[in-house]
Amino acid sequence: MIRYILAALLFAGPAFGQSVTQPPVTGTPGNIASFGAGGVAGDSGTALGAVSTPNVQVFSSSGTWTKPANVTWVRVWAFPGGTGAYNGFACPNGSVCSGPGGPGGGAVGYWEGRASPLPSTVAITVGAAGSSGSSPTIGGNSSFGVGVPGAGAFGLAIGRPAFLGSPGAVGAIAPGGLGIGMNGTVAGSGYTVASGADAGSLYTGGGGGTGNADGSFSAPGKAAFGVPGAGVGGGISSGGVAKAGSGGPTNYTTQTASPGSVCGNGGNGGAGLGPFAGTSGGGGGACTTGPGGNGGDGGFPSGSAGSGGDGYNGTTPGTAGTPAAGEVIVEAW
Repeated sequence: MIRYILAALLFAGPAFGQSVTQPPVTGTPGNIASFGAGGVAGDSGTALGAVSTPNVQVFSSSGTWTKPANVTWVRVWAFPGGTGAYNGFACPNGSVCSGPGGPGGGAVGYWEGRASPLPSTVAITVGAAGSSGSSPTIGGNSSFGVGVPGAGAFGLAIGRPAFLGSPGAVGAIAPGGLGIGMNGTVAGSGYTVASGADAGSLYTGGGGGTGNADGSFSAPGKAAFGVPGAGVGGGISSGGVAKAGSGGPTNYTTQTASPGSVCGNGGNGGAGLGPFAGTSGGGGGACTTGPGGNGGDGGFPSGSAGSGGDGYNGTTPGTAGTPAAGEVIVEAW
């Protein structure tokens, strides 16, 4: 209400029909405006240098890294060889059998630091893939900087392969392998996770899946930059019922390996993208009417193999997949 009263007073004029005489207004003419003086010229800019392109060297086999000229920073990714898996188990007629546990996922070694303390050449070790079958083997270590002063026995970065799973058995649990490895730092501590557990740090692997005594399975564990655990082969439950295998889980690349359906093959692991490891293979499904499903191959680099599915009453067990080899990537700029 107050603002309406004020408006009426401010804008009140003469009454309708009333004449108003205004006195003459005189004043002094104003000065003509002028522009201000020009400013002082700024300093000349400095031309930008060319954008530095990283020097990237990828090692698929052991060798020697030579430090490029005029680099100030180095980053390393060391991917271990993948671990092999067991073939499926030959389950006798009338028995309940576990499928073979999947191997764990390996750990990726990571290091970055100033280039100046590094010698002109550094030894590179690339881990070979393990083997699958009735007596599988683990992959090999990958490393950068073993022998560099102050780096310790393991060098600046080391990628460690995972532990094996266990073969299938009559009425017994077949544990999965452990995700194992160092976190990629100088003299970093070892790190393991239980069967089926997710990785406990960015660069370690997931635990392998477990084949349970009743023919079912417990799924393998996930990882971040490291390798997820591998899939379990399908077992045989009560009444001679074949079970499917488990899939291979994801890491940050979100690539998964499909599980083997009954009598079906497990899917292959996905290839790693950029600084990520590959994912592990899925487990094959068990089968009572024909051969068990085969395990999936590990994705490059470092993927562990999926286990084969069980056979039953004389049907052939499935064959385990093939693990992937390791790799070392060195970036300098």
